[in-house]
Amino acid sequence: IFMIKKDTSPDMSFGVPVTGLEKNTLYRINHCLFDGMENLFEKDAARLICSLQGLINRDYETNGNILVYLSNDGVDEFWLDYITGEGRSFSGLAIKDINTFDEYLGIFGDIIKECGMVLWDENVAATANVAATVCGLDGFLPVKFDENEGSLYLKLKELGVPEKQSLVGLFGKDGSVDMGSGSAKCDAYLWAMDKYFDRCSSRYIAYILDGASCSRNNPCFHPENPSNVFENCIYNHDYYIARRCFFFDLTVYDKEAPIDDPNQPLGTDRETLKAMLLKRYNMTGGLWGMALGFPPWHLKYTRHISTDYHMDPARLEWHFVETVTAYNVGIEADAAHPCWMSNASLYYKYQMRYQPKGNTVAKSETYDPEAYYYTVVWTGDFDCSPWMKLRVPSQWANDDQRGTVAMTYGYNVNLSQRIPMAFDYIFSQQTDNDYLVGGEGMGYTFPSALWQGFKGKEATSETGPSGYYGTTNDSQSIRYLADGGDDYYTYAKPFF
Repeated sequence: IFMIKKDTSPDMSFGVPVTGLEKNTLYRINHCLFDGMENLFEKDAARLICSLQGLINRDYETNGNILVYLSNDGVDEFWLDYITGEGRSFSGLAIKDINTFDEYLGIFGDIIKECGMVLWDENVAATANVAATVCGLDGFLPVKFDENEGSLYLKLKELGVPEKQSLVGLFGKDGSVDMGSGSAKCDAYLWAMDKYFDRCSSRYIAYILDGASCSRNNPCFHPENPSNVFENCIYNHDYYIARRCFFFDLTVYDKEAPIDDPNQPLGTDRETLKAMLLKRYNMTGGLWGMALGFPPWHLKYTRHISTDYHMDPARLEWHFVETVTAYNVGIEADAAHPCWMSNASLYYKYQMRYQPKGNTVAKSETYDPEAYYYTVVWTGDFDCSPWMKLRVPSQWANDDQRGTVAMTYGYNVNLSQRIPMAFDYIFSQQTDNDYLVGGEGMGYTFPSALWQGFKGKEATSETGPSGYYGTTNDSQSIRYLADGGDDYYTYAKPFF
C-alpha cells in the first residue's frame, strides 16, 4: 500500500565484511551486556555497537542473512517475536545471545579490526557526528579518542584495531582546518559538508545529539548527574548509519549563543544549518526529504538547562520545524527519551504481509443538535517511529477492550519506511471499530512555511513532497493537516 521508491541517492560502494559470523543467524545483544559499565564507557560502547549494527543489517540481503538485534526491554522482545514468527520475514533464523562485552568483542572483533576506527575529538563534540557520517559511507567505526585508563579507545587499540581516520585536532584555535565560521563546532560540519555531503543520502538527514554529554570538558557533561545512553539517543544511530545520513546537531535559534559553543559568533549555528539545508535542496532540485531526529532541548539550547537561556523547548521545536519545512524537509521527530529507538536498521528490512481492509463506511444520519452530541476519539501525535514502536503493543496487543468502541488512529504513513512491521501488525488486528486515518502525512511540518518556502515563493509540483509512486485509497488513509487553510489544502491535495 505504501510504495516508497528505494533511496539510491547515497554512495553505496562500502559493504561491511562479515568475517567469522554464522549465516542465517540473528545475534541478539541483551541489555545485561552493559551492566556494571561506567557511564562514559557505556555510552562509548553503545556508539560502537550501534554503528556496526547499522552496517551489518543494511547488507542483510547480501551478507548471508545475518542480523544484529539489541534487546533492551519487553518492547524489543515483542517485536522480535513478531518479525521472527512463522511465515514472516525473519522466521527460521537461528538466534545467538550475547550477554557480555567481552563476548561481543570475541564474536565481532575481526570485523571491528577490518573496519577500523575513525577517532572523534571530545574537545570538539561535533566530530562525533562527523565520525558517524564517515561510518555510514566508509565503514570506519566512531570511537572517542580517550587515553584515560580503562577507555574504549585503549581497549580497542590493545586488541589491534587500527586507526583508519582521525578528526582529533582538526578544528579549533590550533586546528589544521579553518572553514572561516569562527566556531570549531560549525567548522567541523562545514568541512564535513564539503567532503561528504554529496555522498550521503539526499532523502534523509539525521538531527542527533553530538558527543557533548560524552565529553568531560563540555558544558553539557555533568559528572554528578550524567545523562544515559537513552537520553543521548545513541540507540538511534544504527538506522541513520544504515541510511547513510549526514549527521548534525545545530540550534536554529540565533538570538543567543548555544550552551555547547558559547563563544561562537551569534547565529553561526543557524547559518550553518541553513547552508546544509540549502545544499540538500539544491542536490535534489527541491525534492522532499526527511530530517530524522529532534532538537536536544533536554541537554542543550533551552532554558530547561539553565535560566540563563531564554528559549522555551516547545518554541525551539516549532522554530526548527518551520525552518526545515521551508527547505522542503519534514520531520520524523525522534525526540528525547522515551523517543530513543533501537533496531530500525533491521526493522526497515521487514516485508509486510497484510493490507488495511479499509475503514467501515459511516452511517448517514440526520443531525439533531438537540438530541445528540457527537464525539470523535482520535489517538495521534505518532510523528516518529519510536512512539509507534513503543505504543502499538500496549494499544493493539495488550488492550482487550480495543474494538468495543469506535476509535480513530492517526498514523504518519511515512513511518512505514522505517517500522513496516508495526503497520503490518496493526493491519492484521484491525476491527470494524478501528478507523485508520493519517497523521503528519508527509512528516511533521509547518505548512505555512512549506507554502512560502525559503525563497518566499509558492511551492510547485516539482518542489513538493515526492517519493510515493502509488496512491492510497481515501477509505484507508486520510492525511490529517494540523495547520493551514483551504488554499494550502488545495495546493497539498495532489501530494496527499
